[in-house]
Amino acid sequence: MPIPAAQPRRSRRWRRAALALLSLPVIALAATSALAKSKPPARDASTTRGHGRSKEAAARTLQKIADAIRQRLKIDRAVAVELVDSNPYLVSVEAPEQPDGAFVLRVEAQMLELLSDDEMEAVLAHELGHVWIFTHHPYLQTELLANQVAMRAVSREALARVYGKVWKDGAKGDLVAFLGNAEQ
Repeated sequence: MPIPAAQPRRSRRWRRAALALLSLPVIALAATSALAKSKPPARDASTTRGHGRSKEAAARTLQKIADAIRQRLKIDRAVAVELVDSNPYLVSVEAPEQPDGAFVLRVEAQMLELLSDDEMEAVLAHELGHVWIFTHHPYLQTELLANQVAMRAVSREALARVYGKVWKDGAKGDLVAFLGNAEQ
């Protein structure tokens, strides 16, 4: 009986591409149409949420929240949060270029207009769920699993409200498929 040939080892570039494809948050994909219909009036791009906070201050706040969630989820890898003017996925996480580099979590500034503070925390926890999965089981990326990891740090209700907001224009999904049963 012939011995099967060894499978080639996947490159880091392939793993980064797989993470990028698999970690595209369905929340953000569904939110694109909701955000387009509910865009706030145009104003100075250097402030966010109408509180006069600078984008830099908002980015620092998001970084602090992400760091706190990272500690609760026991993620030892660094994650750098960037608040950007445009992100095709609204919120996304990217694997590092270097083996010990930081993951990059990018948040489109308009997300701060769409979500409450606890909902934004839930979105960050979801993305950090993808980081946790990547550092523990890199080939098991699913939205359900990212949400299950996120629910170690935030409430199911906050995640459900996020999905409710981004699905409100008719593009609804199955919350059980994304969050699991409420009884779990």
